[in-house]
Parts: sequence; C-alpha cells; structure tokens
Amino acid sequence: MGGGGSNPTDGYVIQDTNEDCDGVDGLRASVILEATGLSYEGDLSWTDLETGYEASRTIVQVEVAIGDGGSITCIPFRHLPGQAPEYARLSYDAASMAMTTEDGRLDESGPAVVWLSETNSEGEFTLEVARAFPSTEVSGELEVPSVLSSDYDDIVLVYSPSETTPLGHVSAAREAPAEVLDGGDVNVGVPLGYFPALPE
Repeated sequence: MGGGGSNPTDGYVIQDTNEDCDGVDGLRASVILEATGLSYEGDLSWTDLETGYEASRTIVQVEVAIGDGGSITCIPFRHLPGQAPEYARLSYDAASMAMTTEDGRLDESGPAVVWLSETNSEGEFTLEVARAFPSTEVSGELEVPSVLSSDYDDIVLVYSPSETTPLGHVSAAREAPAEVLDGGDVNVGVPLGYFPALPE
C-alpha cells in the first residue's frame, strides 16, 4: 500500500515509465504500455433505469490504442477520517478508445486516459481506460434518459482490458469530463449499460 505524498489531491508527474507510483511495487506506467486485451466484442446490456432490469442488448465493439510519450501522473494513497481509503493510482494520457454498438446508440471515438490503480490486495492492480465528454457531443444515437435530472449531462465510457475477464460500462454523469479523467474515479454517475451482459 502506498505511503502518501505531499500533494495527494493533484498528484505528481513521473518521468520514468519504470518508476513506481507512491512507492507501490509494480504500480508503474510500463504496465500500461504492455497491456493486452485492448479490443473487445460481445453483448452489452442496456438498463431500464425505472425498473433496474435489462431493457435491451446489443453487440459492442471496443478498440483501445496506447501510444508512447504520454504524461504520467501519480496520485498517492490517502485515507481521510470517516471516508473509505483512496488507493494509489497513476494515469497515462497517450491513449484513444473507440466504442460502437450495432444498435447505433454508441459510435464514439477519441482521446482517452488509462488508469492503473492499487487495490486492497498487495500486488494486484486494476487497469481502466476512460473516455468522458458532454452528452451534446455524442456521435451515436445515445440519449440521457429523461428520468435523470438535467445535470446528468456528461457521458463516461469505461473499458477494463483483460485477456480473461474484460468488462466495461456506459454512464451518465454530473461530473465534468476533466474531473473524471484527471481524478480517476471512473465509477461516477448512473450506469446506462454494461458489458459483458449477463447470460440470458
């Protein structure tokens, strides 16, 4: 577990891809650059927010590209009184992600940020690729459900690459895109859909 730092909110820049973030062994940008499972195709389940059940499902395709020369930012571990611990994590911004669905609701592509995060299990990390943008910039037919208030006006796309258990989700969020991408909290907002879908 990381040991904290002088500026836990904004983090600090790392120059070397092999430097450990916050002193956590293995929490380094080189892991991101060596990531596999960067493409995915399978069932996505859209959620009916009024019932909580599946509304429909479609095929989703995801393609992630991770380039060289990105900016690496480390946010150290911190645990504020009365709050859950925030584990150390680092971001890498030389990435892009495309996410499209056969039903036409998603046809999105563009810059993304990759987050590698410490977990409560030593030596285990989560890798997540996030793209966030205003709902007014949606290229597909996706619309924020009317049951949500008007301040849910941003879309967050998340994909966790893996050769064995890839997963992802689509959310509507109140948080501004920069807040999501710079802070690394990719689970903000209300999930509109997720993949892989549960077996029928």
